[in-house]
Amino acid sequence: MINFQYYLYQSIGNRIRFYRKNVIGQAQADFIEMLKGEGLFMDRQRLSLIENGRNIEGKNPYLLSETQIDLFQKIYKISRTKLLFGEYEERMRLIKLILLSLLMNGVSNTKTNQQWHPFFVDPIEDESEFIRTSMLNLTNQSLKEEATTVFIGHNRAKTKNIVARISDYLHEEYPFFFNKTNRRDYQLLASEYEQEFEKSSNLFLKLLFGNLDYSMDFFDSLLNLSQQLDEYKQAPTQLLLNRGQYGDLAIGWLEIRFPLFIKAFNEVWKRHGKRFCDFFQSQLFDCRTEHFSSNNVMKDLTSDYVHSLLISEEFISLLEELLTIDEYTEETMIGHNYARNLLQTTINENLKDDRIYSKDIYDEEKYFYDVRQLNFLVKQSNKLNAKQSRLALFACNYVEIKKVSE
Repeated sequence: MINFQYYLYQSIGNRIRFYRKNVIGQAQADFIEMLKGEGLFMDRQRLSLIENGRNIEGKNPYLLSETQIDLFQKIYKISRTKLLFGEYEERMRLIKLILLSLLMNGVSNTKTNQQWHPFFVDPIEDESEFIRTSMLNLTNQSLKEEATTVFIGHNRAKTKNIVARISDYLHEEYPFFFNKTNRRDYQLLASEYEQEFEKSSNLFLKLLFGNLDYSMDFFDSLLNLSQQLDEYKQAPTQLLLNRGQYGDLAIGWLEIRFPLFIKAFNEVWKRHGKRFCDFFQSQLFDCRTEHFSSNNVMKDLTSDYVHSLLISEEFISLLEELLTIDEYTEETMIGHNYARNLLQTTINENLKDDRIYSKDIYDEEKYFYDVRQLNFLVKQSNKLNAKQSRLALFACNYVEIKKVSE
């Protein structure tokens, strides 16, 4: 379950403390006197509990009462939504973190038995692993080569310098995914594995396939694993049915594919971020649906409620709608066509490459092979001069393919 309640209480507490210290500029004792003047009696211990995001049964079981919410709104001169969820940018950040937690669905590193997190390694936590993964996933070639030299040579003298330079580069290129606050808050939210999340998790994963490079790389890895490891043998079929966990594979184990994942995720957000925002605004941030009590909204702002949102028919319908749109949109349909083609040929035993040469007719086996080759051409044409590419197609054996004048 996504630990929404814990995250929410921590963020509300931080916000209340920030406004007290930095907006109205009062110490706790003075602030308590102000509250008393407004008719709310609160001792220093109770205020400290709230500001530290701690709820204690018998004292503040839901962190804030409805009276306290109303009074903090009045004193700070902010809306209820801003008090509970922050400014617009903070709410958008929360939505991204929820989507990432949903995608990962508690998948763990089999070596460390710890959950995978979709963020760059923190150099303070593990400097060696930071350099190792940088050696694999940096797109800046000169930094990549320097990281490789330092890692392989165990050159401690140059470690501090290369870590600082890589950190600056990642902060500039990937500000959301190389961010201590985002990483920390993701860890507050991160879900344990939930079977009920599998459908929505995999539908969101499929939205990433609109990026052709990512789609091709993901399925290369998935198919290799399905051929080599028993636990992945049924993975293509399971993915088709929106079953299973693929978070570690989705982020490329934070190695070579990770920048591709970030690019695909950012593209999904650019295309559909507003739709996700509208959904969470109406179902969560407004606190006005039939799910919320008028007596104390905090009683209903729970991890269970967010869990129910992410498996709701409304949310799954939204994901399915966005996926259908992407499958028929020019900029994303080729990536989805590639994903569909790979799943079709993998799941259908009759469409395997080792049987292609057994027939003399141009059938579906050869058609699917040609489609994959043309997808590779689309990918390469974005990087090379397409006219220099050579392509082997079965169709050439059955029809005369003429050059089309541009």
